[in-house]
Amino acid sequence: MNRTILMENNTSSQLFKLLLSRDYDPKTLDSSGKSVTDVSDADIFSFDFTHKDDNYGTVVILLGNEKNFEIYFGDNIGNSLSREAKNNWYDLLYQLRMFAKRNLLSFGLKNINKLKHSMKGLSAINEGLFEGWNGTSKSSYNKQKGKTKIIVRHNKRLGETDQRFRNIESIFIENSQGERFKVPFKSIGGARAMARHVAEGGTPYDIFGAHITETVNSINVLNNFLRIKPINESESYSKILETCGSYNKKLKKNLKLMSGVRGYKSYTESWTPSEIDNDNGIVEQISNLLIPEGSSDSRITDVLPVLASYLQEYRNENQQVNESKRGNMKEALLFEDWAETLTEGTWAFPDTDDQIKVLKDIMSTELPVGIDATNATEVLYDVLGDDKLFDALGKLADENPDADARDTITDFLKDQGYNDILDSLK
Repeated sequence: MNRTILMENNTSSQLFKLLLSRDYDPKTLDSSGKSVTDVSDADIFSFDFTHKDDNYGTVVILLGNEKNFEIYFGDNIGNSLSREAKNNWYDLLYQLRMFAKRNLLSFGLKNINKLKHSMKGLSAINEGLFEGWNGTSKSSYNKQKGKTKIIVRHNKRLGETDQRFRNIESIFIENSQGERFKVPFKSIGGARAMARHVAEGGTPYDIFGAHITETVNSINVLNNFLRIKPINESESYSKILETCGSYNKKLKKNLKLMSGVRGYKSYTESWTPSEIDNDNGIVEQISNLLIPEGSSDSRITDVLPVLASYLQEYRNENQQVNESKRGNMKEALLFEDWAETLTEGTWAFPDTDDQIKVLKDIMSTELPVGIDATNATEVLYDVLGDDKLFDALGKLADENPDADARDTITDFLKDQGYNDILDSLK
């Protein structure tokens, strides 16, 4: 769905940006249930509440004419959340509650079954808003845009209250002609990206399909590695851990981007197949930093080629610079530069007019820092992301979660000498 995202400071636009900052893809509708392309005209926002590869159902937010802010969700969210997912859900509710408070809206939570009593024209949005998973005790089905379908086979029978994202034995993608492809992984996020690729005429076995599979596999490997208790506290090892976390986030964002119509188009237009030469020297360098003598943990050995590929990408991107400046020691210095670049602490900076406009909009109203600084950091993450700033916001949150984060942001910009950014925010 094409949307015109206005940067003006109205409630609907702010809510849309808040949901985007949490990596949701909200549908926007007017009060009659019809899709709207101008976000500022939206009265209804709906999205799937997900955590990792689990989808807990649809959440609907209504912006009423009488300053009402009502959130509707199903029993799955109320009763079936894992501990991590529950923390994520409560954090989202806190941010939405603070959003309502900032905009002088009354805040309410309701069961989604009561939605039909709160608005007219529910039938007009049922197909788009509540389209989800269904199936039998052994198989689950989910329709995607482009007339593709995700089919999940389960390794044990599902009960009435069991989630259809659990106990996955295999996943298939069915195209508009009814042809089915088995995907070589069990990731629902990966399946959504593959379904979009199939809708665009691809298959899991072509070069881009292989790229999606490689992305899913790399995420799994990095997840496993990041669960290991740190082997040592050396600076080099810490840098590699930070690099793994950074790369993991990047891959997950890429996978989500590939799942959407516009995101897929944008990603494929800029993507080119990597020319990885499996340089044993690079693998050995990383191995020496990660694997202590006598260690045989497969989670460590599995992550080596993933990081080597990432370093290879970095080397390819900087090949011309390296050849002109490095000399015989360029490989060792390049590895050092790569680790420094990926972990230096700044991953987002407002260096375009649009990004500065977004930051200016964020700074125009009170910004409660939130518990553990989650409110401020989530809003800032893709605009002004820096470890020093986020550490300062964390300290502010420890003192008072309701404190306004804007002074801390301004102090950070001053300390870093970003006077031009400060001037543009006035």
